[in-house]
This record gives sequence, structure tokens and C-alpha cells, in this order.
Amino acid sequence: MVTTNRINNATSALEVNSAYSLPTADGNSSDVLTTGGAGTTTWEVAAVGLTYEEVTSETKQMAVNYSYGANKADGVTLTLPATSSVGDTLQVVGIDGTWSISQNSGQSIYIGDENTDAGALGSLDATEIGDSITLLCIVANTAWRVFESIGNFSLTSIPPPSITIPEHQGHRTDHLLEVATGLPWGSGLNTFAQIGDYTKTSTSSPVAVVGSHSFTKISGGNNFTQALKANGEAWSFGYNFNGQLGHGTKTAQSSPVAVIGGHSFITALAGLNDSYFLKANGEVWGCGANVSGELGVLTQTKISYPIQMLGNHSFIQITCSHLDTVDFFGGLKENGEVWTCGNNTNGQLGHYTQTSTSSPVAVVGNHSFVKICCFGYGFYALKESGEIWAWGDGGSGALGNETVIDVSSPVLVHGNHSFVDMGGTRASGAGLKANGEVWTWGRASSGELGNNTATNISSPVLVAGSHSFISVVGGAYHFTALKYGGTAWGWGENNNGNFGLENLTGYSSPVQIFGSIFS
Repeated sequence: MVTTNRINNATSALEVNSAYSLPTADGNSSDVLTTGGAGTTTWEVAAVGLTYEEVTSETKQMAVNYSYGANKADGVTLTLPATSSVGDTLQVVGIDGTWSISQNSGQSIYIGDENTDAGALGSLDATEIGDSITLLCIVANTAWRVFESIGNFSLTSIPPPSITIPEHQGHRTDHLLEVATGLPWGSGLNTFAQIGDYTKTSTSSPVAVVGSHSFTKISGGNNFTQALKANGEAWSFGYNFNGQLGHGTKTAQSSPVAVIGGHSFITALAGLNDSYFLKANGEVWGCGANVSGELGVLTQTKISYPIQMLGNHSFIQITCSHLDTVDFFGGLKENGEVWTCGNNTNGQLGHYTQTSTSSPVAVVGNHSFVKICCFGYGFYALKESGEIWAWGDGGSGALGNETVIDVSSPVLVHGNHSFVDMGGTRASGAGLKANGEVWTWGRASSGELGNNTATNISSPVLVAGSHSFISVVGGAYHFTALKYGGTAWGWGENNNGNFGLENLTGYSSPVQIFGSIFS
């Protein structure tokens, strides 16, 4: 005789020769019976408010606020919705066979401390029959987080092509990027061979740096370039009148040459007339003009090979000036302190004075920052709260505090904004928000504020175009920014063809730069 039983729990062990009736949780067809590999049966109910759909095809484009039952023995691939709002939910329940959630370009899936990175090839994969998962949208259109799951899952992380826009681009606006393979390309002014293509011919379309080198980071300074390899070697090329290439000579180079000394660095920066290198132990080494004591070695003597900055300091991030009249340095410590040295004409060292110094001194104010960058004659510094603080030259509204007055200690950029990154040009700043928006302030004569005007503004305004970026950096009179998927965008001055668009036209709102090479 067959006994009929009613299942009232989420899980139940079934017995042979028995029949079971399944409860209806919410009056719709969202009830799913799943069979696990260990002989157990799980009764799944779609989350309240979700529309249930069974999937028996190989692929399925998902819609927000749906629950999907994956029911195909040889597997189902579901793709995240292209558009979503924060708080939207998705659910996948394994009925038969395995399943996978793939993503569109620019999207990520987070589970615990791991994520798939942004890119069309990232995915979350179920590993056993019966696995189920619920996702919550945490960033509109781009990011989903697992907040409930049954079973085991694996993440496939395939990031987009990596493009490095130089943290510093010199006042000559030469412009270098690199692709995922590490092979660098450049365009723009090349009077001193700073593109590294064996010539001194400027170009408005990208050309490859010679030598088949593989670099992980590139920094463009004032007519010269520093590049870092994965093994910690620094290589440099271009102008070398002050020994800033670090070769032990003052001879210019039209292709990459290794910095001498057998050092291993984690950062290599090209500034105005100097280079700076950060080691994993926090030491800073430098070479170059040292005209204002910016190398921090208590002298103002030119040095053509890396020498260690004095003071037994340990930094986690460094930055330096890259414009045409002043040299100065800044370093961020793990405790959030910023220490500076070099030229202090506009109070940019943040010491309450305008006195230059040839060894690092702490910025006043008991602030704790998480990132720093230079603009023309000053600094921007980001706090964990998302606030940006600034000090130095206030001309054109570069401090973002609704004045045009120089200050020698940190002041808050106005507007109650919360930023996650920042950049600076000669006289303007930019802040990146978590939602991908970029806000700018300061000089606008070359369109570098990106808001379709040429009017200086002393507090942040939104860059035009409804763009979503993941990073932003400043050149002389332009900004460049990256999007998920690897495309590079720029706005502002383009007098030397630094955007790689085969023209010398400036832009007052973002345009995609470097064409198909980096897309």
C-alpha cells in the first residue's frame, strides 16, 4: 500500500513506495523539487515577489526579480540582465544538471571576499545538481552580490584587457598606455623621444614602443617616461638632461633602457625633472634635477642614478609634480600621514609656510588620508569617508573650495560629495564616485572640466554624458578615464594629438580615445 505524505519542511528524505504532496507557498507555480547527488530531495520556493520560470534550454537571458529553475541535464547558462537597479533580486534553483551565471561586459559577481572581476567572460558556476543561489544588485547595471546560497560554487575571473593610463602625464601632454599583453603604445608630442619608438616624430595616432618589452605600469613625465616590469625592474626613455632616467648618465634615449642599480621596485614615477621609485619595504629612491631638494636627500645636487630618500620613512604610496616650473614630492604613510618636500612657492607642501625643504616634513592638521595625488602646484588627498581635501595653488578654483586663494594647509573640497578616486591637471581636479560619475572643478579653458563649457568653476560639477568610469587621471590640461571593458576616454586639450584620434582637436566632454587598439 502506498502511503501519501505531505511535505511541510524545506527538506525531506523520501522513502520508497510512498507518495508525497507538495505545498504551495504563495499561490503560484514557484515551487521546485530538487534532487541532490547524495539522495536527498530539497523543496525550494522562489523568494517572495519573484516570478518563477523553468529553463530547459541551453541558454537563458535573465530578467530582474525572476527565479529560474535550471532543468537541463547537460547544463544551462544564464546571463545577467544588462540593466538593473540597486535592490533588484535574482534567484537560480538547480533542478537537474549544472548551471552557470555569465555576465556582460563591465559586470561583476561577488561572493564573500571573491569576485569575478569586470568582463564578459567572468561567471559563477554551480558544481552539483541541486545548487541554488540568490543574488542582490549592489551597483546599478554592474555588480551583483550573493546573499543566500545552497551548495558549492566556483568563480571564473577573467578581467578585461588591462590599460594603464600614466599616473602622471607631463606638461607636454605626451600620452602612453599599455594593453593586457604588457606591450606599450603611445601618441602625442615626441620631441625628445619620450614615446620610445626610436624616433623624435610626434604622432596623433598610436605607435608601439620598440623592444618587445612587457611592462605592468607606465608613467609619463616632462618629456620622458618611466616603465615598470613585473620583476620590479624600471626602464626609462626620453629626455635626460638632469639624469632623471636613472642610467648614471645625462644621455637621452629613444628606446627603453634599464635603470641602473639592480633594484626591485613596485612603483616608478616620472615627474617634471625627477624620477621616484617605491620599494615593497616602503623605501623611496629618486634621481634627477633635485633643484628644490625634492629628492629628500638634504642637497640640491643633480643625481643621475637612484638614491634613497633620507629619514627612514616607510611609504605606501608616492606622488610627484609633473609641470613646467616647480618640483615637489609627496608620500603617504600607512597611518594616513602625508609627508612632503621640495618647492613650496604656493604652500603646496602643506606645512603652514611657503618655505621649500630638502627632506620630508609631515603635512599639518592631524589628517588621515588613504590616497594622494599632485596637481599643478598642490595636492589632492582622499579620506576613507570619501572626502577630498586640497592645498596649494587656489588659482582658477583648483582647490574646489569656492575660492581662488592659495592655502598652505588642507581644506575640504566643497559639496558634501563622496569619492573613491581622484586626479589632477595643471589647475583643475576630478573626483570619481562609486557609481562611475566624475565630477570636476578648477580651470576650464581647454575643456578639461568635461561639462561642455570653458568657464572656470571653484566647486565640483558633473562631467557631461552619463558615463560610468572606473578610474580617472589628469594630464596637463586634460583628463583621461577608463571604463569597464577596457575602453579609454579623454577630454580637454589635444594640441599634440595625445588622444590618438589622428587629429589635434580638443574636447569639452568625454570622447573615446585610442580607437580600437584598446577596446
